[in-house]
Amino acid sequence: MKQCSTCREEFADKFSFCPVDGTPLADQLAEASDFIIPDREQVFSSLPVHSDAAIKQPPPAATVAAVRAPRTDEYHLTFVDDTGLTRRLMGELKEVAHNSELTWPEFKRDPFGYSGRFIKGYSSLLWRFFSTRNVAIATSTALLVVLSVVITFIVTGRNRAAEIAQMNKDLVLEQFLTPDEIPPEAEKAK
Repeated sequence: MKQCSTCREEFADKFSFCPVDGTPLADQLAEASDFIIPDREQVFSSLPVHSDAAIKQPPPAATVAAVRAPRTDEYHLTFVDDTGLTRRLMGELKEVAHNSELTWPEFKRDPFGYSGRFIKGYSSLLWRFFSTRNVAIATSTALLVVLSVVITFIVTGRNRAAEIAQMNKDLVLEQFLTPDEIPPEAEKAK
């Protein structure tokens, strides 16, 4: 059995990380050297002694936890919620529906005033968002790149269409061939 140094729960030997908080469990032997192991007398001298039976008992977990040296170089695995995209989207839509239910009485009471406040509030929110320096630079750059690509495709397409039209003008019709005029050997060769 392996014990997590953070949550103090025990797990089977097949686990490498604590399923609760992601603390590595494989280094339990290496972490044992991180513990300051006090003398038995030091641990039991700090405990209240009521009888000789209390001395024979091991120290409580809180006493051992207080003696452990802090470790700052540990890697803590972050667990991300793994619910599906559609489930998360449905949750967000339910929240929006709930918020709209809360504002429905106000909308029924004054639809034009509510709509005006709604538009004014969200437009000021968008303005504050897009007027921040980093967002403005990122948005401008994205628009510049997308518009450059679109303009490049349009110009290239028009130039290609003009080239095709010029090639069609350069073609000269010399004569029409009917199927009767094609010799039979030529058909077999094709």
